[in-house]
Amino acid sequence: MSKVKKLIILATPLFLSIFFIARNYINNARAQVADVSIYYDGPATFDSLGASYKIVVNSGINNIGFVKLTAKFDQTKINLAGNPQVSNLFKNQIVLTNAGEANSTGSVSIDLGVVPADKDNPPSGTFEIATLNFVPVSVDSFQTTLTFDNLGFQIVDMNASELTTMSSDSIISVNPISPTPTPTAVPTSTPTVTSTPTPIITPTPGSYVNGTAILTLVGPDSPFIFIDDTFNVNLNLATSEPLAGVDAVIKYDQNKIQILEITDDELLSDKTISTFDNVTGTLRISQTQSTGSGYLGSGDMIGITFKAIGLGTTSLDFDFQSDSKTESNAISYVNGNDVLSQPNSLNLNIVNHASVRLALTTDADTNLGNGHDVAGTLYTTNNNFTTGFQTNELGFAGSWQIDDSLIGESATFYVKVLGYLRRKVVVNIVSGNNLIDAGKLVSGDMNNDSVINNIDLSLLYDNWFKPGNGDYNKDDIVNSYDYWLLTSNFFKIDE
Repeated sequence: MSKVKKLIILATPLFLSIFFIARNYINNARAQVADVSIYYDGPATFDSLGASYKIVVNSGINNIGFVKLTAKFDQTKINLAGNPQVSNLFKNQIVLTNAGEANSTGSVSIDLGVVPADKDNPPSGTFEIATLNFVPVSVDSFQTTLTFDNLGFQIVDMNASELTTMSSDSIISVNPISPTPTPTAVPTSTPTVTSTPTPIITPTPGSYVNGTAILTLVGPDSPFIFIDDTFNVNLNLATSEPLAGVDAVIKYDQNKIQILEITDDELLSDKTISTFDNVTGTLRISQTQSTGSGYLGSGDMIGITFKAIGLGTTSLDFDFQSDSKTESNAISYVNGNDVLSQPNSLNLNIVNHASVRLALTTDADTNLGNGHDVAGTLYTTNNNFTTGFQTNELGFAGSWQIDDSLIGESATFYVKVLGYLRRKVVVNIVSGNNLIDAGKLVSGDMNNDSVINNIDLSLLYDNWFKPGNGDYNKDDIVNSYDYWLLTSNFFKIDE
């Protein structure tokens, strides 16, 4: 054998080993690439007027069904000007931190899901999750960073698979100071100096705009308010312009909500003046600052306690015109200008508490005038709801109030009647009354051990030609028809 052939034979295993090692390395490297990237889309700088930043997801070809993330910011430097605005791609808002809580913690939690109606058209590729509107807390020049809590990500596709994620931070310069250009010296002849009086410049009202003020109504965390419940709304002020005073005029539907109480949070130095009229649905608030050089910063001005008295959607709306000082306004301490930005309304949804009622049928022979009246127990998976029941002849029982936190969720209920197998029913809970339709119960579990077998048949024989236990068609006698009902369900078990 030639030396060349020997070298080829010896080199071939080495080449193959290197090939497979390289292939495995490439595959591992590919596996480490994240399925989804998340980043902020917004300007690199902003001034006292603030700026908007979108939270954007790039999922590639993955169809997304659920998104959970937490956005982080330095609340000592910047604040949210209003509640986060969520994309309509995810109509199931499970968790959404409001502006008041976010500005106290520097954290915005967002948990969103696709509703069943959109399951055939879920978002994929590059799409927006939410928009955050920020304003600076002070007029100082500084840098700050928008980040994500990398331990709080959970992105799930429509196949219920959790995807890997990669996030990018955003560094922002706030109130940047423009460099002063150095003038270039130009040789000139020395003119004869004539003494000229220096004019005194008087500021023109309306010509000075240095900052802005924002009023925000911060409502309950829950997307629902329940009829006859009381709830609190805070009026939050954030301003980068020193203020002499703030007036707010708020309109509401007096047929849906009524004001019970106003709490002064004493944000500005002077006592709050407030009035409300539950006949016209009008609330007026005024605070002034008589100390220092005007108020600068952010915080709650007042708390408002409402009672929900009518069902349906409603809103709290500011009476505001940009060219008028007769309604809602924020007056600059510097020049008396109204520096209030257009305030947003607060939308409310008043609903009934969640409740359930039960419907079932049995093997009772209704032609004989017999009904589906049975007694049993209704309970949930984690036993946070359990109740006994007695159905009427039509097989209905209830209703019972359940935990309102189940609204928008799927709840699993179990129905157990002695002599029948347990029935499992899954219900998508909505506000108001929900029907637990158990259908026809399975007859034959005489000893209630969760399975129908020869033991139950033996117990049925013990009651032969007698009324009572085992008389599944309710004709007052245990006989061959009840035997047929039981044996037809042989070896069936509890759901």
